[in-house]
Amino acid sequence: MDHRLDNGSCMSGDVHVQFCEQHWEKFPMLTHLVFIFENPEDARSIFGVLNKRLNKYGLDIHEDKSSMLPSGRKASLRAAAAGTRIPTYKFLGFTCYWDRSLKGYWRPKYTSRQDRFTGTLKDLRKFLWANLNTKNTDELLRSVIRKVKGWVNYHAISDNNRRVSSFVLYVKKMLFKWINRKGGKRRTNWDKLIMRLNRVGFPRSFRTVSMFG
Repeated sequence: MDHRLDNGSCMSGDVHVQFCEQHWEKFPMLTHLVFIFENPEDARSIFGVLNKRLNKYGLDIHEDKSSMLPSGRKASLRAAAAGTRIPTYKFLGFTCYWDRSLKGYWRPKYTSRQDRFTGTLKDLRKFLWANLNTKNTDELLRSVIRKVKGWVNYHAISDNNRRVSSFVLYVKKMLFKWINRKGGKRRTNWDKLIMRLNRVGFPRSFRTVSMFG
């Protein structure tokens, strides 16, 4: 079961809760918490008094982003038996869901949020087209590479390899189109692009960080 409250954060487990601090000088950063309950009644009880407790310390629950969701192995088994799936939820840039592992066990999995994924690519595309006439191409490529490495380092976690690989490939295709759009007597083919990207440090691979020890 999952309780979620916040101004922009979430939680996970058998029951999740999401809340955040208000933007006051004392609390400049959002706080992300996860409350997990085995018994749904315990979750409802805590949720009923949590906002009053938070108000005493200048904190507040974001009602529009708060909900109570089933979660965990037992809930997943019940949903699978009924031919359905338990709800997904968004947390720290990821969509969290329950699915079977390669060994057949039900466990939480994570994939990069689709809106954040496409939004990052859209911003990168705008950046490239705004710098279409730049003369120092390698320097701009290094700037792009820093952005790519930052995104990959954050998102390369368990069960998210496909999304990360897709992101890297989309960026390469974007750069291929951008470089050839810049003009010049010689067009760059795919092999030459890869050689150039390797030369300026584009990540050839990435290391996946396990979320389960």
